[in-house]
Amino acid sequence: MPRMEPELKAAALARLRVTLRRLALFSLACALVAVAVTFRNSEAPTIHLLLAVAILAGGSVLVATFLMALIFYSARSGHDAEAHDAHPLNDEDEQ
Repeated sequence: MPRMEPELKAAALARLRVTLRRLALFSLACALVAVAVTFRNSEAPTIHLLLAVAILAGGSVLVATFLMALIFYSARSGHDAEAHDAHPLNDEDEQ
């Protein structure tokens, strides 16, 4: 598989950075919504409860969206094809 051109690679990385920034803002918004819902529905919310909700909700969304973005970046850049071609079982199948 041919290597990616440097200009295309730089453009793909820039697009990934923009996507990751947007996903970070989305996870922050999800954390704020989760804290607001918890604050509204709890009789006596403590700061520890609100921090735990914010960290768990925001962190879960951040990790999930970050991994999904990396999967798409890897598929678009050809890293998956390079890893598949380098697998030793592929050499045995072709013979």
